[in-house]
Amino acid sequence: MHVVSDLSWDSADECSKPLRRSVIAPVLIVRGCGGASGRYRCEHTSEQLASRGIACEIRDIECPEGVLVEALFARTILLQRVPFSPLIDSLIRFAELAGSLVIFETDDLTFDLDAIEHIHHLATLEPEARERQRASFLLQAETFKRCRLALASTDPIADAVRRVGQVAFVHRNGYSSEMAKLAGEAIARATAKRNGNGHNMQWPVWLGYFSGTHTHNLDFAAIAPVLMEVLCRYPSVRLRIVGPVKIDDAFRDFGDRIERLDAVDWRRLPDLISSVDINLAPLESENCFCDAKSEVKYIEAGLVGIPTVATATPAFRYAITPSVNGFVADSIKDWPKLLTDLIENPALRHRLGAAARKHVIQNYAPESRASTLVAFLEEARADQDSKSLGLSPLPTIVNETLRESLRAMSVSICEHNRSWGSLSHVSRRAWDLLRKRLGERLASIR
Repeated sequence: MHVVSDLSWDSADECSKPLRRSVIAPVLIVRGCGGASGRYRCEHTSEQLASRGIACEIRDIECPEGVLVEALFARTILLQRVPFSPLIDSLIRFAELAGSLVIFETDDLTFDLDAIEHIHHLATLEPEARERQRASFLLQAETFKRCRLALASTDPIADAVRRVGQVAFVHRNGYSSEMAKLAGEAIARATAKRNGNGHNMQWPVWLGYFSGTHTHNLDFAAIAPVLMEVLCRYPSVRLRIVGPVKIDDAFRDFGDRIERLDAVDWRRLPDLISSVDINLAPLESENCFCDAKSEVKYIEAGLVGIPTVATATPAFRYAITPSVNGFVADSIKDWPKLLTDLIENPALRHRLGAAARKHVIQNYAPESRASTLVAFLEEARADQDSKSLGLSPLPTIVNETLRESLRAMSVSICEHNRSWGSLSHVSRRAWDLLRKRLGERLASIR
């Protein structure tokens, strides 16, 4: 896979399999949100499509010329948490004219204005940052309204889409080939270290909590009393917390049994997760925003063979079969027993961890995720074609509309980000890119 987020267009190694002709190809993913969300929902999706020989390009919304040019060729456009703007307005209009599929892509309820009120993290932000975040959510909601279809990472998100009468498909998160490689290496290192330390039953049992952002304070706080109880009962238990989550001052009483690490690059996570014995995945209870979260923490721990104890949200219930490949806690009262069972039983930890790894590999690999994704996109393509009003496909209309669409979308780029300079400057850059793309692709467009 070759992901481009700037104006470099060399994509010779873009797909892992020879490209095949498909009614949904080429696919354009417009990335509106970075971090783990952008990685799982854009880069991993691109790899999944590549595993089926389907051409896919990723363009960041902050690179408007790239978005503009790729949109002229795409048969399928995924807008990953993209805020609405004049550029997106023009993109959707052109796509509708060209008969392309336009799909809102999300792993959160940030498009649901009612659910936004349940994001308690917003209250902790400075007023200016809070208003900026709310404004972004409102614009994402507007983009969502303009799309007839949505890809969602979990059932609660898909249900929210359907409640407003739009079509939704659940495309669950999956791991990448690079994650699999790093996981294998991490397991080898962790195994060698454990073998070197022998099988001393007094060896510390490590609990691990891994937070990539500072939005999970209430999630961790939900089980903080349980963790302190466990630490008091078992002197051999240690707790590793990775990321910027805030913890209760009472944890200081446990001294060096509590290890704090700053947030790390995701490539370091396999080593850190594989070095603990139990992965913790708590979420704030009775919060629709948290209920919509995906099972990523289970996937990442399962990939390195570490068992997870998670709050029983729909996604974790979907992924985890209790006592088979992990545990889910229906209430806070369940956490002490589940942790006790795992702390006291190394064989149980090993069995659940091994089952979790097998389950993750079977169900969350790029090829596995690709099969359901491609089936949905092809079904959506067929449904749209059956309802078409006889509009000419892109090869026929391109000569008639290309220049006008380019001009209109270039105007939108200037409105989207005036720092790009004059319209003539933007148009010239976009037109240069377009001429190169035409030479590369026009012959293959149907």
